Amino acid sequence: MRGDDFIFPLCSLDPLWLTRAMKKLNDNPQGGSGMLAVFCDLAKEDQADFRPWLSEDMFPARVEIGFNACASFDRVQGDGPEFATLYEMPSLGHLYGEPYQGLRRVRNPRDAAYHEKFQNPARYTLSWSGPELSEIPEGFAPYIYADRFELAEDAAQDFNMWFVASYLPALADLDGVKRVRRYLAMEGTPKHFVLHEFADEAVSESADWQNARTNMTEATSALYKRIVQAP
Repeated sequence: MRGDDFIFPLCSLDPLWLTRAMKKLNDNPQGGSGMLAVFCDLAKEDQADFRPWLSEDMFPARVEIGFNACASFDRVQGDGPEFATLYEMPSLGHLYGEPYQGLRRVRNPRDAAYHEKFQNPARYTLSWSGPELSEIPEGFAPYIYADRFELAEDAAQDFNMWFVASYLPALADLDGVKRVRRYLAMEGTPKHFVLHEFADEAVSESADWQNARTNMTEATSALYKRIVQAP
């Protein structure tokens, strides 16, 4: 047997090593290149029906027309609205074609009424900007950490170089980081959006995480916990 014919059985590999080996920089979006992100607050009396509405009305209709994954999150810490809902799709064009626009144009009464209840809403249509740091995607991870920010023209090149050459490699070495994706907002401000996905909230409390984020100090940032997801 030649040396390059020998393959270690997966069961013999250290699980931590295997996790790190699966997480890599990808030049193509692993979960699609489009995303809709909606942030909002809700009055206390309107919160009880929020996730049933999403799970029963919003998510199934969007999965049916080709969205890859939908999930809604509660803010755990940080700045910004209390709730975040994300819709992942193959491309941003899914938000502007007739199937999705038809859902928006003809809303059922429950849907129309609930949108009127949103407080401090922020809606983003987002286009993927690679590379991304990712494992094999299966919906959204249990926690997300969202950074929203603007970039001055004279700072953009240095930031972009830091993000690709330093930030993503640093996060690749952090346990619990499942995926990191960057987007540019076609609608919504600020224009720059970085979505991190964590296995647990301890990642955001680690010194290594804080040390990696030297150029993220001007972002509006928050950690959110996943509450409902489809499919």
